[in-house]
Amino acid sequence: MAGAMATQAASSKEKSQSPEENPVIQRQTSVKPKQADQEKEKAQGKENFQSKNPDAQKTIQTRQETKTKNQGEEQQLKLQEQLKVMTKTPEEFKKMVNEKAKELKASLRNKNNKEKNIYQHQYRVKLAAQTIFGMQNFLGEKLGPKAAEIAKQLDSSVKATIMAEKKIQNRNRIIRFFVGGDKKAAAEIKREVQQNRKRIQELKKVYQECTDCDEQIKEMLKEEIQTIEQEQIRLKQLADKEEKSNGLIGFLFGWLF
Repeated sequence: MAGAMATQAASSKEKSQSPEENPVIQRQTSVKPKQADQEKEKAQGKENFQSKNPDAQKTIQTRQETKTKNQGEEQQLKLQEQLKVMTKTPEEFKKMVNEKAKELKASLRNKNNKEKNIYQHQYRVKLAAQTIFGMQNFLGEKLGPKAAEIAKQLDSSVKATIMAEKKIQNRNRIIRFFVGGDKKAAAEIKREVQQNRKRIQELKKVYQECTDCDEQIKEMLKEEIQTIEQEQIRLKQLADKEEKSNGLIGFLFGWLF
């Protein structure tokens, strides 16, 4: 009984002591602040490293941008896979293409008039490319993968030509007046047009070789090829016009170059 009372008295004395008087309590209370200080120093060191090493900071930013880009590409592939996998008959496939066309049209509602003018033309090629990609199950084991690969290349081309056309449409009026058009953007469009014309020829070969294909699918393929071809004519005319826009400086001193 006396021993228990002594133990209880010692415990009460320990609790009543301050951290400065009791080394055990002092060690216990100092653990969490010490851990917090270590984490703070670690975060500060990481921040200092990034500030002193711009290349490292740039690498981190590039990784984040790549991650965002990959997420966008994954979403795009899912839409393409829907056209490829979820359709069993030409009638079902055509219905899905029409629904996809409505979705693309609806996506233009939130864009301004200048952007609408760009996207409404370019999205025709985008839809054509996705439609051809979805046709691969109907085109056979040999022609299907070939057409799908060309379609993916056309879809990537649309992204490049949209960016170039935006640069042309958004060019500052004062710069355009004195310097002229955006020659670099025009050249980029011409490069894409040249590549797309080769892809169109490859798609025409697919059409000609697809002798056993369903007639509805063949007719759709023919229409999509024509759509892509027409857009290349428009882009070529746009690039030619931009290249010929020399501005005041070009008009006065163009003969010197």
